Amino acid sequence: MPASPTLSAATRPPERILQFGTGVLLRGLCDYAIDAGNRQGLYNGSVVMVKSTASGSIDAFVRQGGQYTLCMRGQSAGRTVDEAVRISAISRVVEAQNDWTALLDLAEIPDLEIVISNTTELGLRLDPADDLTASPPASFPAKLLALLLRRYQKFGNDASKGWVILPTELVQDNGAVLRELVTTLAQKSDLRADFLDWLDQANHFCNTLVDRIVPGQPTAEVQAQLTQRLGCQDELLIVSEPYLLWAIAADERVAARLGFARALPGVVVQPDIEVFRTLKLYLLNGLHTAACALAHLAGLDTVYVATQDPEFRRLLEQILFEELLPALPDGVDESQARTFAAQVLDRFGNPFLAHHWLDISFQYTTKWLHRCQPLLENYSAKFGHYPPGLLLGMAAFFRFARAEGQNAAGFYGIANGRPYPLRDELAAIWRAHWALPTVAETVKAALKDTQLWQGRTLDLPGLAEALVALVENLSQHDLALENIEIPYQF
Repeated sequence: MPASPTLSAATRPPERILQFGTGVLLRGLCDYAIDAGNRQGLYNGSVVMVKSTASGSIDAFVRQGGQYTLCMRGQSAGRTVDEAVRISAISRVVEAQNDWTALLDLAEIPDLEIVISNTTELGLRLDPADDLTASPPASFPAKLLALLLRRYQKFGNDASKGWVILPTELVQDNGAVLRELVTTLAQKSDLRADFLDWLDQANHFCNTLVDRIVPGQPTAEVQAQLTQRLGCQDELLIVSEPYLLWAIAADERVAARLGFARALPGVVVQPDIEVFRTLKLYLLNGLHTAACALAHLAGLDTVYVATQDPEFRRLLEQILFEELLPALPDGVDESQARTFAAQVLDRFGNPFLAHHWLDISFQYTTKWLHRCQPLLENYSAKFGHYPPGLLLGMAAFFRFARAEGQNAAGFYGIANGRPYPLRDELAAIWRAHWALPTVAETVKAALKDTQLWQGRTLDLPGLAEALVALVENLSQHDLALENIEIPYQF
């Protein structure tokens, strides 16, 4: 099988974007959007990718000239999508650990205007060892500050040479967080006041939110199928779902520098992106968390499998459209929320992704508190009773949290004769509550326990009484789906 073709350097657009991170999310979302902008004539720029860590190799990027194939597979608006796109937005890869001097020199490229990062949540922090003269500085904010300082040294206080900085790390207000870290380090480093002014006034740190499932390297079987279909060997091939969201909080002046954003409807630039965070947290993440325990206990191991069961899909639709949607915070546009909710069901029903409920159950208690509990309470305040589907999901979560034993990996539960890990830092507290003589005592003690709920209680009027019968039912029967009584809205 021949290797994948590459572009010559002469045919590439000028280098306008510096990207910290070589991972699949950046390649499957941000670089795809930039490539689309180039293809549609809305943008004219390529990406210099920075490999920040010492682990791994850039050899495949070198062999393929930075090009790779993105296969988008899944459901969109009720139809199956299975298409491949050749991404040519990356010009080269620079290793921060081995070639810091070359990376610093990039700051002197006049056309460079955007910095994108995805260094994981742990990347948005300073390191006690940070030194701007090191090769390289330890933390990502320190590396960025060193580059900004070099740029200032080259171009002075020319405001047009400031950067638009787009962190995509999954941290709320990631742009503001990164700005604070960079500014703090600059002040600690006793940098000149004129540089600090330029840093503050000429550079735009934008809050962003990204959302796309990009599982990473496909399985050997899928890789072989796609290689056969493409007719060439692609070492960097990645697979994603069709859905994407890249929301960027910026004004019109900054948006004008992000021409690629107009290439895809899922890339949105507007001053306030909080609505996207709200919809993702409560509808996508909330439905995942609300259904997680019940689906696993019922033997429906993956999200896709759960959507193929008619009864369970009906429950998912009820929770999403009749319980979560009506309980959203005030100010969310109903039409926008319904469109997003329909996309959530498309994403759940992706036959190409094996999204296991057990993976979603990680830190279940905290997820329930932030994703589901606010809407359960909003719904109750609005309609005078608890939402039946969410209530069943909460009962299943309580039952799921019952530890049956402990091994080297930690606490575990059992459902349908199969053990499952309880990957929750609060599992020991749940085990203590489940040691009480009755389910009623367990439920009431858990709801009152401020250790579980970050300093508050969930001892709300009528909630314990509503939960006890459901938890008892889930605790007494074999948990096959046919033995779970699914409530429906009335």
